[in-house]
Amino acid sequence: MWAKSDFIRSFFLFALVASFVAGCAGTASGPAYKQYSAGIAPVPTDKSRIYLIREPAFMASAISARVRINGTTVTELPNGGFLDIERDPGKLLILADNTLPGSIGEWRLSFDVDRGKEYYVLISPNSGAVGAVLLAGVIGAMAEGNGPFRVDVIPKEMATQKLQSLKRVKYGPSSSPSKVTTPPTEEPVTRVKSPPPATKPVTSSPKKRLLELKRLLDDGLINQEDYDLKKRQILKDI
Repeated sequence: MWAKSDFIRSFFLFALVASFVAGCAGTASGPAYKQYSAGIAPVPTDKSRIYLIREPAFMASAISARVRINGTTVTELPNGGFLDIERDPGKLLILADNTLPGSIGEWRLSFDVDRGKEYYVLISPNSGAVGAVLLAGVIGAMAEGNGPFRVDVIPKEMATQKLQSLKRVKYGPSSSPSKVTTPPTEEPVTRVKSPPPATKPVTSSPKKRLLELKRLLDDGLINQEDYDLKKRQILKDI
């Protein structure tokens, strides 16, 4: 069995080689979460939103975590980066491995997502797998079957704290960012027009009505009986 000093030397050698191979891929350089979050739109009612989170850590800091969802690579997540993507509700299979040439082993996590909800997935170094790589080479990691990174769903409260120090990374060609949607313009309210108030018929004065009635009698259009009856009604309304 290796001595502790041999393990430490091997670990730093592994980190040095990883840094050389990965180049400058070790740190996220996109917009900070505090700035980006101000423009995040609510989750669409027909989608679910997944946050992929990788908080800063020394272990495997120079290695990007390649993340695939349902077989499609959505990002190569560097140290201190996050990505928010939207997916249809249903079952998700998230796989995480690294981008180093010849790397073997991946972590698999499968769970169901519901429409209109957010999920927070933490991508973190798998210390057990790293130890297996150092002590037994690639075969040890493959035997564990979970690769250099592990995948866990974490609660929103924990995720919110971790996101504060992270920066958003680019998304893959088959994923889509959470778009900042413009609030829909308020449509004018269709108002039902009320009918105009009924107007009262314009009535002439009693004098004019009596004169008109007398003219009808003189012209023979009404008889005396009709004249007397209508005259009494007009006089009654005064």
